Amino acid sequence: MRWDYLGVVDERFGYLFNKLQHAGDKGWELVSVLVLGEKGDPDRLVAFMKRPTETMTATQRVARAKKASKAAAEAGKAKAKKAKAKNRFA
Repeated sequence: MRWDYLGVVDERFGYLFNKLQHAGDKGWELVSVLVLGEKGDPDRLVAFMKRPTETMTATQRVARAKKASKAAAEAGKAKAKKAKAKNRFA
């Protein structure tokens, strides 16, 4: 069996927990969690997840990559717009 892997990073446990719940709803399984930082003062939590690789045709993989690329571009535009609006009112 082949696996897809995902790393999830956050500095706050509550937010990481929410991200893990969301990923779990999409079929990801938690494998391990690391706490990075000094003793008693962790900087961040890193969770490693896996799920079975989907069997897709080349056409399906290309379509999925295009969709992900488009979503990332839209997210980048939204982030830039939010930053611009924040700077305008600062």
